[in-house]
Order: sequence, then structure tokens, then C-alpha cells
Amino acid sequence: MKYLVIVTSLLVAVSAEELFIPSADGSTSTNIPVKLNQESMHFMIAGDFGGWPPPFYTTPTQWTVAEAMGQAAEKLKPNFVLAMGDNFYFLGVQDTEDERFNKTFESVYTSPYLQVPWYPTMGNHDWHGNAHAQLDYSHVSKRWTYPWYYYTLDYTLTLSSTTMRIVMMDTTIQCGIDSEGVPINATVAEEQWAWVEQQLKDGQDFDYLVVVGHFPVLAAGNTGPTNECLFNRLQPLLEEYGVSAYIAGHEH
Repeated sequence: MKYLVIVTSLLVAVSAEELFIPSADGSTSTNIPVKLNQESMHFMIAGDFGGWPPPFYTTPTQWTVAEAMGQAAEKLKPNFVLAMGDNFYFLGVQDTEDERFNKTFESVYTSPYLQVPWYPTMGNHDWHGNAHAQLDYSHVSKRWTYPWYYYTLDYTLTLSSTTMRIVMMDTTIQCGIDSEGVPINATVAEEQWAWVEQQLKDGQDFDYLVVVGHFPVLAAGNTGPTNECLFNRLQPLLEEYGVSAYIAGHEH
């Protein structure tokens, strides 16, 4: 297994009773296979980029980052963007027609080089709103690609025979809105844990095996401390299956 070195700067949650979340079934698509006729590829990472609640919708920092992303994207020509949660501060979105989608996302990241698939995961703030609406928005947006709360991206570069599996987790389902280890739905959390391990087990032949989630496994910043739920459940899986990188947000 090959390893990635990723350096990234990532720009009032309350506990909740167990939320209803539908379980994935046979009709749920949790895998996106992509073949690129390329020798190599680039991708970008955006975490905790969710602007500000109405009537502001954005922040000066968000605009600055969006401009910098556009400039970098013009040079790098990224194939996709990973969005690591807290996509809409502070209370998520209400439905697919929520103005937040346009005013906090579509009208901010306007560079033509950012008109590529954005693969999101949910952050704790997103779960204060209608989380499922972010999945449904995939049917509205040309680039917002969010098939299920957790899913895999399987990229193949045909000119170099290089492969990468990216496992997108919803760490809020697994470890709670307040990140204290109490899942927002225990049944679905266990289903996702089993699914994550199966994806890692099945992904051993990929050159790169990457896991993405909102909460970090280890933390010592303002939103720390270390997430014991992920440290006890995810860290052993990352080590056992030789994961190349774990990419997270939340700490900023």
C-alpha cells in the first residue's frame, strides 16, 4: 500500500436524541467508479467552508479561500474536490431549494476550474438541519455528488494503471453531533462501521487507500480533545488495513 503526505489548513453543537436515518439497502448506491484516461490526477480538499447563516450566507475568509482555490485549480486542473463537512453553518439546510446551496456554495466557488465533482461528507453542523436534503441536492447540482451518507470513490488512471479508493464516512452518525461518542442512530452507526471495514478489506489491491471523515481521530486544537470514539474504533482499522491517509476537518 502506498502512502500520501497531505498538508492542509482547514478553515455550537448540542447533543440530540437519536435521529431517524434510513438504512442502506440493495437499491442504495454507495460506490462511484471513475476511470480517467490519465497518468496522474489532482484533487482539492475543502473543510468547514460553510459560510455564515442568513442574512450573510458567506464570510470574507470564505471568499478569500474560494479565490485562492480558483487560482490553484487553474494551475492544477483538479479532477474533483473533497468536501469534509460543516458545509453550511450553523444549522445546515432545510430542503433542496434552500438559498444556502446557491449563496454559500454555487455562487462562491465559481472558477471554471472548480466546476468538477464535489464529493461531500456531513459535519456536525449539517446534522442540525435536513441532512438528507444534501443528498437530494445531487439531483439538482451538476457538481454536488452525494449518493449516500457514506460511500466509496474508486478512481483508476488507465495510462499508469494507478488506482485509489476513497472511503467517505459520516463520523457524526458514528460518533454523535457533539463528538463525545454517542451515535445519532446506533443501528445505522453499526451498519456503517461494518461497511467501512468491508470497504477497507476489499480495497487492499488499490495503490492508495484513503478514508475521509469530518471529525479527526487525534486532535489538540480548539475543538479537541481527541475523539475517543474514532480513536477506539477507526484508528485500529486504519492501521490494520494500511490506510494511506485519513483526511478530516472540524479542527479550525
